[in-house]
Amino acid sequence: MVTSLLMVLGLGAVDPASLDGVRLAGRWFEAPVRRAVRAAADRLADPACARLLASFHDGSGRPLAARLDRLSLDAPSYARTVLFYDGSDERPCRKPRVHAFTVPGSRVVRVCPELGRAALSEPSFAEAVVIHELLHTLGLPESPPTSESITAAVEKHCGL
Repeated sequence: MVTSLLMVLGLGAVDPASLDGVRLAGRWFEAPVRRAVRAAADRLADPACARLLASFHDGSGRPLAARLDRLSLDAPSYARTVLFYDGSDERPCRKPRVHAFTVPGSRVVRVCPELGRAALSEPSFAEAVVIHELLHTLGLPESPPTSESITAAVEKHCGL
């Protein structure tokens, strides 16, 4: 699916693994966030990590993996289609310990500078945050489960 999309876009010779949806327009945290997004996508290629998508459900009770099936994407390919935009000027980024945010089911994640700092100092934690947000983009609501329990499950399943 990703390869056919690349062909339509005229990018057939591009390695799909080199692409990502990071759109931070030269912000200081663009490069570290890009590394975290790509590393998170690579982690999702591990079957143990990808099983996380079967253990969480969307607001309708369907496993998140079912959404990927409907999109005909595997977890790493999906991770590269999610768009990561700067959320620095938005209210959630002004709160302590907020690294990124999205709305369940949206394909857009807003990134706070805090994620860039984490990606520089704690790369594994930044990857966990990216995967956490990817789960929300697939429809996972928060509270319940709590933000902390989502990240803990990501760390456990994905070896972070």
